[in-house]
Amino acid sequence: MDSDLDKLDIGKVLSPLLDVVFKFLFTKKELGICLRSLLSSLLGRDSAAVKILSNELPVDDVSQINERHDIICLLDGEILVDLEIEAFRKTGMSDDNLLPRILYYLDRLYTNQNIKGRQYKFLLKAYHITIFNFSVLDSIIGYKEKFLYKGEISNLIKTEHNSFIIIDMTNLSDAVKKPVKNMTSLEMWLVFLKYANDPQYRSIINQIDLAKGEIKMAHQALLDLSQDDRERARLLSISKFQMDYDSHVSAEIELAEKRGAEQATQKSQHEIIAHMRSEGLDDEKIAKLSGLPMDIVKTA
Repeated sequence: MDSDLDKLDIGKVLSPLLDVVFKFLFTKKELGICLRSLLSSLLGRDSAAVKILSNELPVDDVSQINERHDIICLLDGEILVDLEIEAFRKTGMSDDNLLPRILYYLDRLYTNQNIKGRQYKFLLKAYHITIFNFSVLDSIIGYKEKFLYKGEISNLIKTEHNSFIIIDMTNLSDAVKKPVKNMTSLEMWLVFLKYANDPQYRSIINQIDLAKGEIKMAHQALLDLSQDDRERARLLSISKFQMDYDSHVSAEIELAEKRGAEQATQKSQHEIIAHMRSEGLDDEKIAKLSGLPMDIVKTA
């Protein structure tokens, strides 16, 4: 059975969905226009400038690959953006953990601003944007959902200073069927990211290249990167390391939860036995009334 990584490693072209490839493409200084175009499409605004404030650790620094550093940038000097891409469902990516995770990093982005000597109204807007290559939140309709603060009764938007956007790449089926001339700028970018390395969509990707120059630049950089055998092997190796690390963490968490449940059960049993003893019951009666094995009662 093919692994998730194998599914994204088609032919010679690397997938832009791979975290290290995505960051390699969109943090290169000469491809700044591509990042600006992608963010403009995601936010639905024409942006003039983008400045990267921080991004992933150097892609060859596998010793700290578990550290979380997304592409954090300043758009037009007035909007902070935390952009991440998730090709696979990793540890901590369950739907019940997803929104708290996003809100944590969104709030951290917003509250890390220096407020000394400034009024709160001058804080920069903050957006957290996650591009998922797997289905998230059943309530999402389509491939894009923007979440804002609203009044519980009035349903009015109270502020757009903090908001987050979720992109669900599994809902692109209608967009990829459109003639390229009818695609939105965001649809072109998302189709490129999802299908750039799939030979079945080569014709569509080439048409998108002709329609949008920024995507053509990113595509050419991707092809150049993919044709560099040494660099290609290195990035795939890092991606495999990431997946193996996450798999190991997931297994450790599962084991810890299992041990925790067992310890909790033992603690509960011991408390029950101690209480029954305090009521003057002997071990035989405790075992009979509680249904616990005699060896457990005696060793408690």
